Amino acid sequence: MKDMSAEVDWNAVEQELVLMLRTLVGIDTSYGRHGETVAARFIQSLLSMNDLADQTQIFEPVPGKGSVVCRLPGQNADESLLLLSHLDVAPAHHTSEWLHPPFNGAYRHGEIWGRGTIDCKGLVAVWLMLIILLKRNRIPLRRGVVFAATSDEESGGKWGIDWILNNTAALQGCRYVLNEGGGFSFHLKDQDVYTIQYAEKGHTIFEYIVEHPSLPFASQEVLVPPLNGQAIHPLMKASLRAGGLPEILTTPLSYRTKVFLLRHACRQLPLDINGLFHNLLRIDLPERFDHHHSVIKMHLRLLPGQSAEDINRMIAAKGLIPASLIKATSVTTVTEPSCSSIDSSLFRIIESTMVRNSGHTNTMLPFLTPSATDSRYVRAKGMIAYGFFPTPPSTDIRLIHQPNERIPVNDLLFSLKKLYEIVTRFAG
Repeated sequence: MKDMSAEVDWNAVEQELVLMLRTLVGIDTSYGRHGETVAARFIQSLLSMNDLADQTQIFEPVPGKGSVVCRLPGQNADESLLLLSHLDVAPAHHTSEWLHPPFNGAYRHGEIWGRGTIDCKGLVAVWLMLIILLKRNRIPLRRGVVFAATSDEESGGKWGIDWILNNTAALQGCRYVLNEGGGFSFHLKDQDVYTIQYAEKGHTIFEYIVEHPSLPFASQEVLVPPLNGQAIHPLMKASLRAGGLPEILTTPLSYRTKVFLLRHACRQLPLDINGLFHNLLRIDLPERFDHHHSVIKMHLRLLPGQSAEDINRMIAAKGLIPASLIKATSVTTVTEPSCSSIDSSLFRIIESTMVRNSGHTNTMLPFLTPSATDSRYVRAKGMIAYGFFPTPPSTDIRLIHQPNERIPVNDLLFSLKKLYEIVTRFAG
């Protein structure tokens, strides 16, 4: 297929992209402020200026929690691609530690500063610019392309993507999804390794009411091997390859041995190998419930394919919390793990686009995130979802939710160019 990116004036696009992101950062959409509707209306105004008013809707189930959706129809309406992102951001605590105000959108030395530049308004701006380019350049579409910038992700998604999926037909026909959660990269020898999120852990909290408030319990963390490792096989296979361990040599080894070898082979990589390849169990210190009882919270970070009930039974069998002392058990939080197959045409196009980087070698690493994103909602509806906001190693993702979050403009433009190529190859 013809490379559509060659026809784009990227210098002019860069200026538009910078202005979009700086304006979005300047709108305080942090937790508790309910500013998403203001951001949604700003986006709606830009879409209207680019002849997309009739294709754009704002949904506001509660005041301030607005989301915006824009649909470009394609020949095959049931195979549409959803470009998903979220408008809300984490709070900007400790503002005295920021070199530039967190909601100012400062542009200094080639970087845009502020809360949300990486998580997730940078991706909002990229998707917004991308769908405008599709319209402006009259790209013929085999598949529909849907832009959705939603509210409430940082608070669980109840009034954002979850509400839209269950109360509207705005995302009907979407079969594939690109979202946040992956795309960050790191140097490895003579190449850059780009992650692509295909799975994420779930989070379940059990509460146990136990006898006696002065139980001699200590807070502890326990790594639990997966009872079913099928879902994390792509991550294991790719990690072994990245660590220089041929799969043919490691196939007969036990799971524990493979993880042990990975810890040593990948010790230079910014990856928590133990956390990636295990269910994580954390038992909190007991809290006084009444004169005769305490409550103990157990947090489970579950890999896809795992059952919280199975893990709970294993905990009981190990006696981490003696069954004889337990008077009641309840579940207070459930976020299900989720997973998408990497055997798809979209994954293959992402991979082939990223490894074709002139003058440099890129490698793709199917990745699992330890916490949830909005992808879990669309996966639950049967959609194939990948987290992919590709940025070079110069984007420091450690600044997510931290003071001085910022993104280099060159990296933002790199992401737009790559995603524009991916989307036009896949949907055009």
